[in-house]
Amino acid sequence: RAEAAREEARQWIDRATGALKRGDEASARAALEHKVHAEKRVETLDGEHRKQKEQTAKLQSAVTDLDDKIRQARQKQTLLLARLTRAESSRRIDAAMNTVASRSAFAQFNRLEQRVERAEAMDEAYDRLDGRDPDADALARQFEESERKEQLERELTQLKTRVDQEK
Repeated sequence: RAEAAREEARQWIDRATGALKRGDEASARAALEHKVHAEKRVETLDGEHRKQKEQTAKLQSAVTDLDDKIRQARQKQTLLLARLTRAESSRRIDAAMNTVASRSAFAQFNRLEQRVERAEAMDEAYDRLDGRDPDADALARQFEESERKEQLERELTQLKTRVDQEK
């Protein structure tokens, strides 16, 4: 689609040149306006293509990271099961002396582990979010519109000069 928009921009410049040769400045200006819009579509399509490639790469990376985390979680599960088995064995041996202390220590450990996991999950979520500033976006659109108008006037002047030199 970007290549089709490039071809459309080339056709519009040809039409603008023809209109100026006929002395029809209004049609040349309109054709240049269409050319500028086609070029903007090219930029947008190219940008979207680039963004989609980046998003695909990020997604592939996220899938790889997720696979790694699943593998790590399985390893951690095995480790935790081994630790649980050891803890239960130890608790049975020391039942009379450590019942209260071991329960509270395990509860504190579990609470601490849950807090760490929750904090890590929040950090990861914040890292994946992209922030946007609506005021900056509106200002950027105003600048783009001004630049588009300036570009249109420059191109019209250049086209006039080129057409006058061809006469």
